[in-house]
Amino acid sequence: MDSTQDTLFSLGSFIHHVSLNVKDLDRSIEFYRDTLGFELLSEPEVYANCRLAWFRLGAGQQLHLIQNIEGGEALAIDTRRNHVAMTVPDIGVARAFISGLGGPTVNYEGNNTFAGQAYIVDPDGHVIEAAQLR
Repeated sequence: MDSTQDTLFSLGSFIHHVSLNVKDLDRSIEFYRDTLGFELLSEPEVYANCRLAWFRLGAGQQLHLIQNIEGGEALAIDTRRNHVAMTVPDIGVARAFISGLGGPTVNYEGNNTFAGQAYIVDPDGHVIEAAQLR
């Protein structure tokens, strides 16, 4: 790749969050909030296949805790797994780049934090999220 060519995570990108799977979300919230002093950003959110809690780590980074709930729609990439999320300036460009790689992808249209998200998997199975902030 030419060093002058844009990459998926262009200048201005940063790690937005790291997600960890937990067995007991309530117990984990107590640990991260009460023992380590992390700021809980909101009450846990419940989705079709998981419960989430988000903590502020400072300087724009977050820790997301995910407790899987059995069932839910099977996805090409399980976005509930441990993953690292990087910001991108344009989710449409990121999706086109990821799509061009030919592997499995998952796209979300967005939520309160992100205008859109796209996920890929590295050769060892690690999930990487590209996310455009609102």
